[in-house]
Amino acid sequence: MTPGKNEKYYLAGALNLATGQLFHCLGPRQTHAFFRDLLTLLDRTYPQRWVRRISVVVDNYKIHKAKAVGPW
Repeated sequence: MTPGKNEKYYLAGALNLATGQLFHCLGPRQTHAFFRDLLTLLDRTYPQRWVRRISVVVDNYKIHKAKAVGPW
């Protein structure tokens, strides 16, 4: 037995299928802000002048459908 409360961290990731490059974000909680951090990372990595569309495949988890994620 270890004393104290174990810390949990969550991982969100994205894979560029063309290059095999992996992008990820770590967070202490699964919130829409955590998911938006990953989307912001993708926006910064692929500026609009180079890439016009990024397709992201997600499941029906509530953080993927949050109103704050909609504008992205």
